[in-house]
Amino acid sequence: MAGWRLRLGIVIGGLGLWSSATAPVAAQGTNETPPEILSMGLSTTPCSAPTPWVNGTSPCLKEGDPLYVCLEVTDLDWRNLDQNANLDNQGLIVTMRSTWYPYFANGIQYGPEPPPVSSDGTSGPYPAAGVTLNFVRDLQVVFDVPQFVGANQARLRGDINFDARWFVQITVYNGGASGQGDPNTAVRRSFTVCAVSNPALAPGNPPPSADAGPDQTVGLDPRTNQVVVHLDGSRTSDGSNVGFNPALPGVFDKDTLQYTWEWISGPVRVDPVADSSGNPAKAQVTLDVPTPDSDPYVFRLLVEDGTNALPSADETRVFVRTALPVNHAPRAKIAGPSGPVPVGGIIRLDGSVSQDTDGDQLTYLWTQTNEVGGALASDQVQTAFQPLSGLTAAVSTWQAVTVGTFYFRLLVTDQPALRDAVLTGEELTSAAIVTVQVSNTATSGAQMAAVRDGQTDPGTSAPQAAPAGCGTGLSALGLVPPGLWLMRGRRR
Repeated sequence: MAGWRLRLGIVIGGLGLWSSATAPVAAQGTNETPPEILSMGLSTTPCSAPTPWVNGTSPCLKEGDPLYVCLEVTDLDWRNLDQNANLDNQGLIVTMRSTWYPYFANGIQYGPEPPPVSSDGTSGPYPAAGVTLNFVRDLQVVFDVPQFVGANQARLRGDINFDARWFVQITVYNGGASGQGDPNTAVRRSFTVCAVSNPALAPGNPPPSADAGPDQTVGLDPRTNQVVVHLDGSRTSDGSNVGFNPALPGVFDKDTLQYTWEWISGPVRVDPVADSSGNPAKAQVTLDVPTPDSDPYVFRLLVEDGTNALPSADETRVFVRTALPVNHAPRAKIAGPSGPVPVGGIIRLDGSVSQDTDGDQLTYLWTQTNEVGGALASDQVQTAFQPLSGLTAAVSTWQAVTVGTFYFRLLVTDQPALRDAVLTGEELTSAAIVTVQVSNTATSGAQMAAVRDGQTDPGTSAPQAAPAGCGTGLSALGLVPPGLWLMRGRRR
């Protein structure tokens, strides 16, 4: 932050109203006498015209504020000019070191972590020449409160009166003209500084970004000739609420957003009303008039954060059809090995032969299952095939690990929205399962089996089905035969 520095200067006049002196300790092994801090005071104005500041009594400082540390120091060697000319003329070196002192409650750390105090450092040496007649030098050190980000939630809650605080130590010791100091002559004083955020230095509150949701195409219910359309603005974002959940009761430093839905245009005026979710970002409208493509219903979402003068706005369109076009479910198909495969062998499962009568683009998801189409148990995962490639592609490759019978499922989902925007969000799925047997006597290069169809599974992603028995080849996805359950019980 501009202006952060260590500033030391000679200050005219005494500072007798500050703290008491510390007793000097003679340096061991030398004739050198350590300096003495006669007094130290803290001030919010320069030491030449001090305004005392006391931690715990005075208001906490703000980001960017300077705190002046006013020192009266002396050195007994300055008084005894006949001892040693080199020692008598030694100046003083002053250092300041600050340590962030966070607040904890119930083992939880609160508050922003500030950057290092850039005014920390060392200055001097300050020579003996120029001291007053009573051999006292007045020095000034400046602690510049660094700028930090955010407020302390504990302060906003009323538990403490600061956002950040520091433990500061001032050290004074003898030093020669080269700046090399003698640590054996050091004397120290310390104090605590508290600070709060400065609104004048805080970055501007970013405005929210309203999101009224995607356009929708809906069909009238043939029984009522109406349709209820839900408007969802919950994807609205606000830069001041990033990184935490603003709905938590312990969060105070946040933007509370206000949502307003309004009708803009359409065949008839229909004002949005609150829906049953209780979410202020959501609303609903009941529509009963079909719309041409040139004149859809248009609804606008306005979002205010209580800080910025203007709200953020976004619009969404709703197209109403007498009836929606039909989307047909795809049909999953798998081509796999026609016979047993050896341990270590690689199989190729091909789902590109899957079909969709509407010509929709398909997505693929391959998984290995148990004999009834469910998830593998932990002990089964250890001996399962290892996937090599293509878990979300039309063709997938796997490597056999151990002898046994294994099952693979392909879930195919159509994407009608890529064909017709009217069908946005209406996706159908189909699944098929293939059975693969691994044997020690099998040879590599098994031929691909004839392709069989899986069953369509509209609107779900977890088919409740299984192959009809174990062994080689392919099995269409269907209901589990009772015989399989009996066989499964005998194996256990």
